[in-house]
Amino acid sequence: MFAESTQGYKALQVQAVRLEKIFDEAGYEIVAPSIIQPAGIFLDQIGEALRSRTYVFEDPEGNELCLRPDLTMPVSRVYYERHIVGQEEGGIIAARYSYNGSAFRYYTGGATADHPCEFRQAGIERFGDANREEVDSEILAMALKVLQETGVGNIRIRMGDLGLFNALLEAIDMPQHWRNRLGHHFWRHDSFRSVLQHFSKPPEREIQEQRRKLLLRLDPEQPEMALDVVDSFLKENSIPLIGLRTLQDITQRLLEQASDLQEKPLSAQNVKLITDYLNVRALPRAAAMRMEDLAEQAGVNIGSALNVFNQRLEFMAKAGVDLNTIEFSAEFGREVEYYTGFVFQLDAPDLPNGCNIAGGGRYDNLLTHLGSKTPIPAVGCAFHTERLLRAVSGGDYEG
Repeated sequence: MFAESTQGYKALQVQAVRLEKIFDEAGYEIVAPSIIQPAGIFLDQIGEALRSRTYVFEDPEGNELCLRPDLTMPVSRVYYERHIVGQEEGGIIAARYSYNGSAFRYYTGGATADHPCEFRQAGIERFGDANREEVDSEILAMALKVLQETGVGNIRIRMGDLGLFNALLEAIDMPQHWRNRLGHHFWRHDSFRSVLQHFSKPPEREIQEQRRKLLLRLDPEQPEMALDVVDSFLKENSIPLIGLRTLQDITQRLLEQASDLQEKPLSAQNVKLITDYLNVRALPRAAAMRMEDLAEQAGVNIGSALNVFNQRLEFMAKAGVDLNTIEFSAEFGREVEYYTGFVFQLDAPDLPNGCNIAGGGRYDNLLTHLGSKTPIPAVGCAFHTERLLRAVSGGDYEG
């Protein structure tokens, strides 16, 4: 890890000055949010991949806190406190922030040079811009500019679009709670496929008779009453709560199954459409044509989302991004679950395991989870600065 040596520390400081200059010239105000953050909002929004790697603790008053596992959420809280708290009646205010500070993640089996438990993360975040596709392209162009000006050579660019995926689900005939569950599992490919196959089968065949009788007693519209029914069932059958599963967790899962009992299976055609869509991987323009063909063949309309996708590509080209250097993957969503639309990642193939040195995307719903009554357009990009130094040195510099 760079910061463990004097040479590495100095290299990080020189790099920090260079990055701050680039961000400042582009109009980004530097901010320094607190390292210690309220844990609840992180654990609710970052997703399972990071939730299990977040350092969580309680203060003497019993408040649950965490060491920030990334800086997008803390910077979003800065925007919320400056421009939303007490100002709900005003218009949406545009703001650009940059940062460079420590983040913390736990790794089972111990930290490595490429995955340290404490690492530095620099980045930019933009809030309140209505011209989403244009700003998306500017964020990607800025990320590529940073790599160019810091001397990184070989880069792999990956891109996805959660907005397209959500548009596809909306166009397919299925219950809304199924869309929600598929969206929740999008980042976990194996469990996503399992849930998708589950929706295509008559649920009665997969449920034991005793459980089926319990499910028929549950009303998804009355979750509080369902808690009492499940609690009584567990006690009557001497079934203990196991591990970290709470009564609420078990009831929620059973309510999902009860809802499934009332639905007709997802058609084989729609299962194939979703599967074929997620298998799309190509240059962006070729991917757009493939997705359009799939939708037309299935008789579903995702035209508006495709128009947004193509508009973004036009802005990228105008911003100087070579579209022929980008791989679009329909199933790519990064590992942080607050993203809502355009996502991208910049990998360094010369580093061990080709790990990413930068990535970001759009997260228009995050501010509402922080308390905003109105969705705030937001997009950003973060750089793993130790990896950035290793990429500049071709992976040989050890600090």
